[in-house]
Amino acid sequence: MPTIGKFISNLRQIWIFISNKRKQQLSLLIALSLVSAFAEIITIGLVVPFLAVLTNPQVLTEFEHINKFMKYLNYDPTNLSVLGVSIFFAVAALLSGLIRVFMIYATVRFSFATGSDLALKMYSKVLNQDFKTHINRNSSQIVDIVFQKINLVIQNVIVTSITLISSIIIISVIFMFLLFIKPFVTIGTLLVLGLSYSILIKFTRNRVYSNSTLIAKNSNLVIKNIQEGVAGIREILLTGTQKLFIQKFNNVESPLRRSQADNSFISFSPRYIMETVGILLLVALAYFLHSQGGLGSSITLLGVLALTSQRLLPLVNQSYFSYTSIRGEQVSLEDVIDLLSQPQIIFEKDSNDLKFEESVILENISFSYDAEKNVLSNINLKITKGSKVGIIGASASGKSTLADVIACLLIPDSGSIKIDNKSLDKVSFNQWQNKVSYVSQAIFLNDNTIAENIAFGEIKSDINMERVKMCAHKSQLANAIEKLPHKYNTVIGEKGTKLSGGQKQRLAIARALYRESTFLILDEATSALDHETEKLVMDSIMGLDKDITILIIAHRTTTLAGCDIITELKNGEITYIGNYNNLMRQN
Repeated sequence: MPTIGKFISNLRQIWIFISNKRKQQLSLLIALSLVSAFAEIITIGLVVPFLAVLTNPQVLTEFEHINKFMKYLNYDPTNLSVLGVSIFFAVAALLSGLIRVFMIYATVRFSFATGSDLALKMYSKVLNQDFKTHINRNSSQIVDIVFQKINLVIQNVIVTSITLISSIIIISVIFMFLLFIKPFVTIGTLLVLGLSYSILIKFTRNRVYSNSTLIAKNSNLVIKNIQEGVAGIREILLTGTQKLFIQKFNNVESPLRRSQADNSFISFSPRYIMETVGILLLVALAYFLHSQGGLGSSITLLGVLALTSQRLLPLVNQSYFSYTSIRGEQVSLEDVIDLLSQPQIIFEKDSNDLKFEESVILENISFSYDAEKNVLSNINLKITKGSKVGIIGASASGKSTLADVIACLLIPDSGSIKIDNKSLDKVSFNQWQNKVSYVSQAIFLNDNTIAENIAFGEIKSDINMERVKMCAHKSQLANAIEKLPHKYNTVIGEKGTKLSGGQKQRLAIARALYRESTFLILDEATSALDHETEKLVMDSIMGLDKDITILIIAHRTTTLAGCDIITELKNGEITYIGNYNNLMRQN
């Protein structure tokens, strides 16, 4: 269980990521809380003359400070107008209520705007992290933190923190006012409330934190189970394993809801207990005043205490609710802080564009994912501009990893990548990536139109349709598109579900061609095509502009027949560099 110090430390850490604009707005909210507190004091203070003029104006003389204040204003406390005091009291109560309503509105707007800022920062952080980090992380974690946990942090940390600050300010001002009016009654009330809530916190804080831990863990697992169920629906239907997946979902979802319900009960239930305690205190005080000589002169005091209780108890309960809500989201808050604190790669841009006119040279490149075993070892390779280079090798030989390193998606542990004898660095990484198009085995497609997927990353109004059609022709996809009712405006569905495997790959090739990159990587890009279509696509690729350098990874050696150079990888090492004919004779 975290200590109070850890609790405060987490709030300080999240404060670091809040923009200066939001911090200034928070200062205004705190100032508004002070205004609201003084409005409450004015309302409570007016109860005394209001009840006094209705019952016995002489009672005002028993409230020494109020009596002095009214004399200072040249008012006779025993000769006040009932109508005037009633109107003044009603106006004060109305203004106080309006200020509280505006306070709630401003708090909610501020909290969700701050949450939006944090979500944007987290998403930006995710998209600017290196490719290796993404490989080692489950996507459900990102969805859970950026969407679900940030919602919990907004509602149960940011909103409630501001509410807690506001409530403490108003409670403190009201208690100071009551100390000014009736110090002994106020101190007694403060001791009873403080002791009661201290006991509640002592008995519930461990339970709240353990529930918080389970909620944070299972919310991620719920999303993971949903994603796996939807992604594997074909296999689930064929194997009839619906019950298994439903049971797995229930095993994490049901405890999640129980923990959420438990924390909600712990947060809300003390309200009714403390309201009952407040009523009992009021009854006990009334009986005590009666036993001291009747209630006639004490009606005003009881009225003040009743109104104060009506205003004070909800604030005290709200403070307790805010506290338990914040503690209940400690683990989610820590997950948000962890993601916000992670390092990111922001590629710097130089005013001078990187030149690629001669070659790409890999010198002594080594790379590993987990530092235990190298996936690539001492790779030395020269790729001349305009050449067609093929890479073959068995599964897990390092082919795709080598392509990722060449594209600077993965940064080698040792060695260097040179473009025209200039080593790439943090400034030039991004410039090189702007020249590279990558068609991988796992093709990413948006649930948008064919044209938008080919012109990936461009605003719809900026798409060059002539270039889209030309690239579709070169990738042997145009004929299939022209047969569709909406042609290039056909929406392809989530992950391209309305396209065949071959059509997806041809669309990905068309996308790469649309970018007009000077370095094209095809990682098993034709594996889903039949031999005839593959030959047409490869002939089209081999016939591209001579300035375009092409790196082709394939299992079928025949796919690489048109390559100038073929490189073979075994266990992360280059074992052959030569032409197609020599490779075939050797094998």
